[in-house]
Amino acid sequence: LSHIAPQAAAQGSEGDGPAPDVDDPLTAAPQKGELFYEYTQSIQQYPDQSFDYILVDGRARVGCLKMCLKKIKVGGAVILDNSERAHYDQGVRLFEEPDWQGIQFPGPGPLSIWPVFWQTTVFIKR
Repeated sequence: LSHIAPQAAAQGSEGDGPAPDVDDPLTAAPQKGELFYEYTQSIQQYPDQSFDYILVDGRARVGCLKMCLKKIKVGGAVILDNSERAHYDQGVRLFEEPDWQGIQFPGPGPLSIWPVFWQTTVFIKR
């Protein structure tokens, strides 16, 4: 378990800005004034295909999804909470490849108001 705090952005910054090997839209900070580059990159310290599952439920989810693609084992799963949110579409599209199978689990969640359900998607690497 690791806690990787966001870094403070330079005054007037709108997000992470350019970062090596990461596209801006995939690492855009969810809150102005916070940078999540170190957070999204932390998984890079592990060898490829070293995880059975990865849960993505926190800040900078799209950036985290991009960084975990090579880290999951064949037969492993990437679990994305709140995958119904439009601002995670870029991350969901990363798994629209023949090597991945997506399974959606919609349902009510805390503070969800009928008829809107939350959704968790499990992407299984084939």
